[in-house]
Amino acid sequence: MKNLIKNKCKKIKEETGAASVLVLFTVLMFVVILMGAYMLITTSKRGQLESDIRIQEIYKEGVNEVDEVYYNIVDNYEYNDIFNEILINE
Repeated sequence: MKNLIKNKCKKIKEETGAASVLVLFTVLMFVVILMGAYMLITTSKRGQLESDIRIQEIYKEGVNEVDEVYYNIVDNYEYNDIFNEILINE
């Protein structure tokens, strides 16, 4: 009986590499998952930044022409005619 227990204890002491491999695999998978999440977030942020820059460019172009566009619409006779027709039909 004592020999059986001693043999099992020796086998357990010899199998030290299995736990190390499991821990190493777990740590590597954790690192891979974190890197994937970081890359996904970075790509998303970059896309949002490019979109924000493009929106700012578009709105800056139109700011200088707001008065001109407004007066073109207000002075447009077709607009006034359509507006008058709507008022008459109501």
